[in-house]
Amino acid sequence: MTGNESVLRDSDDSKVSMVIGVATFLLVTSTLMVVLRVVSRAMVKQFRLDDMAAIASLLVVLQ
Repeated sequence: MTGNESVLRDSDDSKVSMVIGVATFLLVTSTLMVVLRVVSRAMVKQFRLDDMAAIASLLVVLQ
């Protein structure tokens, strides 16, 4: 393996790590937002169709 191939390989590995990190952050953030939304709607007893849509869309994304 030449020096250039090694640099390219290391660059690809770091991009993969960054993509995984960003995707994980966004999934955790979106899950937290939906959970907080459901909890707040349950506290005021105003659970509606849009809340069900948020839960359904989160479940689709997590699968």
